[in-house]
Amino acid sequence: MSLFPAYGNADKKDVVSSERKKESGSEDWKTNQSYDKAQLPTTSAAAPAKEIHYSDSDSYDSSPSDAEIQDVETPNPVATWPRLEFDGKDEFFVDKKWNNIYREWETIPRLSHPIYKVTRRQLRNVGGEWYARSRRRSKQNKTLSSKRSSQSLKASISDKEIDETHMKMRDLITLVTTDDKAPVDSWLELNKLLDMNLERLTHFAKSERQMHYLEMALQAHGDNEQLLQCYINTANVTYPASQVATLIERMLETNPFNYSLWTALIMATQGTMARCNVPDVLKIYERSMQRMHLGHSERGFKATKSIDSVDTDDRMLKLFHNCVLFLRQASHWNQMFALLKLALELNVPGLQFECFEACAADEETLDQYEELVLKSGLPMPQIWTRIERLRQSYHFLPYPQMQIMPEEDLYRAGLDAQRYVYNSDICQLMYPLKSESNRLHLLLLAVQLVKMPFIHCNGLAQRLCAKIDQIGESDAIEMLLAGMGDRLSYALTRPFGKEDYDIAQIELAKVMCVTPSFMPHTIGHEFYAKMVSNLLLKSAEAFPADEEKRRIFIILWFRFERVRLSLQKLSNKFMVKYIKLAGRRMRHLLSQDTNRESARFYAEMAMFEFETFAPQEDIESVFRIFRSIISSHADSHTDMEKGDLLYVYMIYAEMLISRNQYDQALQILTCIALERHATTNSTTNVEMESNLALTEGESLVKMEFQKFLDQPKEMKLEEYFVSHKWLILLRARCLLFHLLDKANEAGKLLQKLLRSHLKLDHFQQYPHERKNYMRERIQELRLTLSQLPHKMTTSYGLGGQLVPILEEALSEFPRNHYFLREWANLSTLPWFRLRSVLIRTRSGILSLLHVLTAAQCRLVISPVIQSSNFTPEDQMLQKLQNEYYESVCRQRILNMFEALLPSNPHRSDNQAKQYEILRRNSLFWRCYLQILSDKLTSFASSHKCLLTALDECPWDKALYMDGAVCVPQEFDHLQDVMTEKGLRIYALPDEIDVLRTAVQNYRN
Repeated sequence: MSLFPAYGNADKKDVVSSERKKESGSEDWKTNQSYDKAQLPTTSAAAPAKEIHYSDSDSYDSSPSDAEIQDVETPNPVATWPRLEFDGKDEFFVDKKWNNIYREWETIPRLSHPIYKVTRRQLRNVGGEWYARSRRRSKQNKTLSSKRSSQSLKASISDKEIDETHMKMRDLITLVTTDDKAPVDSWLELNKLLDMNLERLTHFAKSERQMHYLEMALQAHGDNEQLLQCYINTANVTYPASQVATLIERMLETNPFNYSLWTALIMATQGTMARCNVPDVLKIYERSMQRMHLGHSERGFKATKSIDSVDTDDRMLKLFHNCVLFLRQASHWNQMFALLKLALELNVPGLQFECFEACAADEETLDQYEELVLKSGLPMPQIWTRIERLRQSYHFLPYPQMQIMPEEDLYRAGLDAQRYVYNSDICQLMYPLKSESNRLHLLLLAVQLVKMPFIHCNGLAQRLCAKIDQIGESDAIEMLLAGMGDRLSYALTRPFGKEDYDIAQIELAKVMCVTPSFMPHTIGHEFYAKMVSNLLLKSAEAFPADEEKRRIFIILWFRFERVRLSLQKLSNKFMVKYIKLAGRRMRHLLSQDTNRESARFYAEMAMFEFETFAPQEDIESVFRIFRSIISSHADSHTDMEKGDLLYVYMIYAEMLISRNQYDQALQILTCIALERHATTNSTTNVEMESNLALTEGESLVKMEFQKFLDQPKEMKLEEYFVSHKWLILLRARCLLFHLLDKANEAGKLLQKLLRSHLKLDHFQQYPHERKNYMRERIQELRLTLSQLPHKMTTSYGLGGQLVPILEEALSEFPRNHYFLREWANLSTLPWFRLRSVLIRTRSGILSLLHVLTAAQCRLVISPVIQSSNFTPEDQMLQKLQNEYYESVCRQRILNMFEALLPSNPHRSDNQAKQYEILRRNSLFWRCYLQILSDKLTSFASSHKCLLTALDECPWDKALYMDGAVCVPQEFDHLQDVMTEKGLRIYALPDEIDVLRTAVQNYRN
């Protein structure tokens, strides 16, 4: 019997063994005959060849025996073809087809992947470091080769450097173990050296060693944020989520008021797919809020001096913001607005926020829309998706507080039991604040959480939504619209440059918008906008005795009206009826006794009127409002110390500049620089008075500038909304320089302030908030001066410095809307440089959205014109060109997303840090999923992206809704997961099926 029966016949065993014995005694074993070429027999078509089988013994002989060769007939020389090695008569399996797994990269085994040499891994902004100024090719190549060789030498670590690193690590270990007061830098340096893993330990052993020394460091420096973040990050990559939660709870026993630890504990449940559940996450928020409220007064808690001095209001507000944001993303809108109502009424006694209660009259049209969807005949997944979004747009507010009723009675009455949210259900998620000074912070958080876009500067973003790398930031696309309500300057003919950029932003917002919203393309947007407006007016009533704080919410109400107006214009829904209704609302507000005497409110109304006109239209009606303000305050002794009247004059002067009325603008700016009341009478010698104002007004600017700088480092929250006198005087002085053809003087003045008076100390432990605020305002002023009308830029020194100004500003203030927008709008800048700078800012989702908008604006797709002047060949050429532009735009965006993902082996440090901020934001994954889900991409890539997104953000309902559209084959599984995680579902699938069947039966 053969050793391998499948490959031979057992009856040849004796013959083979006798042949082996015969061969073993001969001298043929000294020569290897397997390399000799044997003449293979061929067969004829008429007389097929005799079947030949090779057994395992044939491996010793390279050619068949002579007897077998003689049995083969002579081939026909006319019709011959190569003999097949196997045919269908074989008794064992033969693979006669090629292996398809070697045809695609994804299916090739990992060890079989080809190795490619990548000379340049990615395009990057070298910033002049590699490129010589000379245009000669030889010199440029020489510079590049020298730089690459130096980098390769630095990359290779010699044995001497390894020994020095080992010695340094041993010295640090000795220092931190023997000295109880070892500095934080030594612990951080030791953790960095341990992470290098020079001993070639396993990943778990290396991480365990790091955790040991980090625990020792936290015993000496328990409140250090850097050490805490290193500890949390190391624990997350070492242990499972359940064990990480146990470690953090153990640390919270000794440091119970640390925001970073509570955030890490929440994300151990909220950010893990296996543990994420809405009730479980809310229980952790309840524990954290209870700890912040009770403090060290809780029984059994040992207080220390450091804990006694902790102000828990700031931490409670941060946790409250995260809790409300979690409810919003999980689509628990009813609980969210009920929690906001309870928190505001607890901290503003005597004020009822009825705007957070549902009204039956606003929901009457919902049944009509649902009936239209049910009659449409669409597939069941699309019907459920549309009805779910419809009900979410109308049923976002909870029912008014009533007597507790059983669920059976509610169902009989046709009411949704989940919309009955009682105070007893949510009372443990918010407690009264200990200080009344934090009331403004709470109200601004509430306004921000209802998607009102008003945060446009970096300083205010840091105060209201910090720590975006730990918990994630807002997923509301409406935050991109903050600049539409508050322009950078009215002296510019357009608010931010090209109008195409505004349209591209609106189109992106329409796709990524989540209902309910005030965006005009969504159904029911009027009710949501009404709720936001009422909230702003109610918040103003919370400060009857503090006029400065009350005016903040009135100004925000005017900004919200301008945002809605801009959306109507850009969405081609601009109607005269809407302007009349908005004007009626403004006049009604200004007719109240508390608002009638405020010049700032009338200026806000004039700004709304300005937005209704086209860039080159006559705005005489707007100028009449300003002239009436000037005439009413000309003879009065109004105090100009606060700067409100000067702010009104500044807006008027900038609008005059935008309409090329330079003489009148010089007259108003002169009055501002000299700090005197303006008049409507024109003067003859305007330029001489303006030059005199530049000389006499210099001392006023210096005095107000120094007066503001000498105040405490930490700014009050209301100061971000106040018209500061020093800024208005400085702005008027720079515009005077500009109108008098002395633009270089304005640039030198601002440069001097940034380099000398406001020079930052990078070695400070705590940042100088006031100085940062002043630097940000001055950078915005430099940006304004670089974009003034062309007529005034003949002798201007900042005209060619726009790119350096923006690079410097973005590196210092990465979350400023004006800087991000203007940088993304630079159409002449190379794409890779534009993208790299925005990624380097690490400003989160905001910079990513501007990159997406810039990619779509750069490749404008023109519609195919159907006209007799265009031949079919021209139309086809234009269509092909549009398809090419679409593919280029799509590929640019895909490359950007793939460069950030961990699957990119050549990812830079900046891209990795940007991904750490973005990975917990569902808007990032939704944009990526939307780009993948087109006709050029397979379902496999979208399915893979959806699984990764749900693993990072398992609590966000918008991801599941987009997944049901982009990956419809997973529709049933997504509904099951949403139910398992406790996400809010407004339309049950069984209910929709019954309703659709009833509608079909009624039609039949």
